[in-house]
Amino acid sequence: MLVKQWVEVDTSRPLHLLRANDLTPATLAQLNQFVAITRSLLDRAPTEETLLPDIIDNRFRNLALDTAGQLRLLDTNQLINTHALRALAPGRHLDLTRRPIHAMVLRRLMFLDAAFRGRTCDQLTTDPVYARYLTPAGFDTLFQASAETGEPCGGTHEAATTPPRLWHHR
Repeated sequence: MLVKQWVEVDTSRPLHLLRANDLTPATLAQLNQFVAITRSLLDRAPTEETLLPDIIDNRFRNLALDTAGQLRLLDTNQLINTHALRALAPGRHLDLTRRPIHAMVLRRLMFLDAAFRGRTCDQLTTDPVYARYLTPAGFDTLFQASAETGEPCGGTHEAATTPPRLWHHR
């Protein structure tokens, strides 16, 4: 059941500017649980109809901290369908240009994984959930896009090329 309620967001603490040491242990646990649940939805997407939370908004306005420091998923009118992920043949990877919304979900989730769970770029590239959808060049593209938007995926991972930006922020 989805229950909507008004939440006062702490606009002075957007997630893209914070890291694990900026959060209380309880809030960090909430964020880790959110990442784990979203990763589970991505992992199940090839075989089940799942919907992903909308975390692709500009500067984390949909996934935010309230004034009490609790993690909140806001604006849940928009959920992201995984039909395109389910349609990928085994061994095929996501076309980031044709599927920019899914690319942004993966990019944002990898940022959360790195910023709040301490995962490095090398760990992300070998993660089976992400590797199912991304080629090495796809990882490089998303890592570069993350760095350009101020949401680095952590660690030191050198992109083989300078990939084009796939989206812009207002």
